[in-house]
Amino acid sequence: MVAGYAEGRLARMLALAALGLAVAVFAYRVVHDLELRGLSLGAQSWALVDFAEQIYGPERSFLEGKNPYRGYPVPNSFAGYAPHTLLVHLPFGLASFDTAASAYAATVILLTVALAWVALRAAGERPTLATTAGLGALLLVSRPGQMNAINGNITAQVVLGAYAALVCAHRRTALAATGLALALMKPTIGLPLAAFLLFGRGDRRAVVLGTLAAAVASAVVVALILPPAGGVAGLVASVRHGVEAFRLARETNPVSGWMRIDALAVLGKLARRPLPAPVEAAVSLAILGAGLIGVRRFLAAGGAAEAPVVTALICLTIAVFTYQQAYGALLLVLPMLALERDAPPLVGARRLVVVGLMAVPFANYLSTYTVLEHLGVHGWKFLVLTSANGVALVVAWTVVLVAALRAGLPGQR
Repeated sequence: MVAGYAEGRLARMLALAALGLAVAVFAYRVVHDLELRGLSLGAQSWALVDFAEQIYGPERSFLEGKNPYRGYPVPNSFAGYAPHTLLVHLPFGLASFDTAASAYAATVILLTVALAWVALRAAGERPTLATTAGLGALLLVSRPGQMNAINGNITAQVVLGAYAALVCAHRRTALAATGLALALMKPTIGLPLAAFLLFGRGDRRAVVLGTLAAAVASAVVVALILPPAGGVAGLVASVRHGVEAFRLARETNPVSGWMRIDALAVLGKLARRPLPAPVEAAVSLAILGAGLIGVRRFLAAGGAAEAPVVTALICLTIAVFTYQQAYGALLLVLPMLALERDAPPLVGARRLVVVGLMAVPFANYLSTYTVLEHLGVHGWKFLVLTSANGVALVVAWTVVLVAALRAGLPGQR
């Protein structure tokens, strides 16, 4: 008993030390980068750049009675977010940039640790201080977690909302609806999640309540920003302009970008040019449709809605079906943990292959701007390194989809 307590205490100390080290490295990188730019909003910097463009700038515009989809004063990427995002992050717009940035950096750390705790619990584990702190540290030093924290992106809160919707839809409808409303802040995650919950698992009540909550909150925001935006036409034009500018940026372009993990980016790199919009839409719908069929087939064969294969198929489909950057891989933490042990029909080597493939974006630091520039990577080497994450996830998605479809065949369960 004494030995067990000592081992547990040592595990807690090591996990907390690892978490403290991860937080210290994160703080140093952010503070060092912000000192280099003198805390100047809009200066060229990676540290908290997404916070500046997707939270602080839009919030200041909103509070000053301006159109938050036009930028303040930097060009922003807020066009990819739902209007009710402004209500969720409103407190950060009330302070100066340096104060708000510090507060959000601390918030991201807490959200990452919370994500670790929730994922462990949802995967059927008993979260302890050691496992939660240890996993939190691993997430902070992983490529998706590091990118989300350093950039100050809106991902951890969206993933937490998605997990709440996935896990609680049957038992705690109100919590699931709240989670879906949070996930809908980022439509590339929230909309396909709602589709899976509604058409795949049949969680109608949670979807209706969550969608309604997000719609009402967004409607309030839209009503407030329509006058400064110049009416509906002006607002639509500013959103369209923001989406197009974001699409053409080097780091988000499917050909020149190095951070994307979706199938569209892989196909764009292979074609050496972005796919035409109709083709992208067709590919996305085909992947989403296949994922929905896989879930329905598995459930029709008697599978459980919260089975690891269903969670993995939903999360992988969301990750690959349309635009998604490396930080979006945080959505895969839960299915990776859920597949820690055999979960029919994913058993043995097939399960390990899926987990290994999902882990690729977490460990792949070769596909980063710093490494690629330092090594001077171009041509086919750039194609290989920057496509590795997307290819790994597409293959994992295919394996899980086939497993779900085959589970519905006679004699396969």
